[in-house]
Formats: sequence, structure tokens, C-alpha cells
Amino acid sequence: MCECQNQSKDFDGSASASEQARTAFRSHAAMCEVCRYADRGTDAHGVRTAVWCRKAKIPVYAAITISRCPVGRFEAYRTNEHETPIYKWAFIRWYGVPMPIRIYHRLFTAAHPSTKAYEGCGCIKALKDIYGQVKQRWSLIWA
Repeated sequence: MCECQNQSKDFDGSASASEQARTAFRSHAAMCEVCRYADRGTDAHGVRTAVWCRKAKIPVYAAITISRCPVGRFEAYRTNEHETPIYKWAFIRWYGVPMPIRIYHRLFTAAHPSTKAYEGCGCIKALKDIYGQVKQRWSLIWA
């Protein structure tokens, strides 16, 4: 169904700490970019992007760095560091950055990041959980 298990890994099978940090930072920035509380402006590189969070009254970079969203979009809903984070967008919980946001960034931003460049797989949590349960039960019946 999705590529959750096929994210970038080191030779020993685990993602490096610096790669995880970059992926988390990129994911949080993507969520801030589409937030209604973000004020747009030009960053240090001349790219038009979200620069100020009106809800927290801090720069977006600071909100991303401390990994806390005042709206609760990317606050960590994970129980341990190896679990896929749950993001909240459009009143729905998603495994990682939602796929519509990934596609938006792929098509309309200057960097054109891959849809796999973010945390998680981008699936709707409830649907993927139901799919996993049905798949598991189906395999028990026909095994």
C-alpha cells in the first residue's frame, strides 16, 4: 500500500540521527508552509516562504527548531523515537506529512522535494489502520 518501511536507511537498517533530524525539520517546515497562521515573507535566500507564526508570535524557524507547533499540527504524537509521527491536518490524523501537502510542495515550491523526503508515508491514519487489520485477518483466513 505505501512505502513506510522503505525510507532512507543506513547499512545497518536504521536511519542515522542526522538524517532523522533533517527529515523532521523538513516535515515541520512543510506543515508551517501551509498553515493559516503563518505570515509569508522572503527568507535569507530570497525564497518566498512562511517566516512568522502569528499564533505563537515567534519566527517559524524557532517553532520548527523546538519541534512545537502552537496549533498542534506536528507536535509529536509518538510514544518512542522509532515510531512514525502522527500529524494533524484538516481535522484528520496522518502518518507523517499528509500526501496532499507533499504533492503541493513537489509541484509548486522552488525546491521540488520528493514526496518521500518527509517523515512517515502520508497516509490517513484511520484508513491505514483499518486496511492493516483487514489485511491481517484476510491473511489468517487464507493462509
